[in-house]
Amino acid sequence: MANRPTNAERLDDLTIKVDSILEQLSLLMVRPPSPQPHVSPSNSNAPDGFRRPHMKLEVPRFDGTDPIGWIFKISQFFDY
Repeated sequence: MANRPTNAERLDDLTIKVDSILEQLSLLMVRPPSPQPHVSPSNSNAPDGFRRPHMKLEVPRFDGTDPIGWIFKISQFFDY
């Protein structure tokens, strides 16, 4: 029969692990981690490899002339 650890040995191992986790937590509470740079979802790959398509739309800008024509263009833009 294999040498299996006793309950006391298992408890000692778990106690050591918990103490280590508590120490790490204490360090985080005193010195929070530096903020990570923000990565927009369109620039990052999801874990499953799915990437959202990114479509840049050019909205017609009003240049100060022909307001009726611009309204027509912008209406078509949003209808499309």
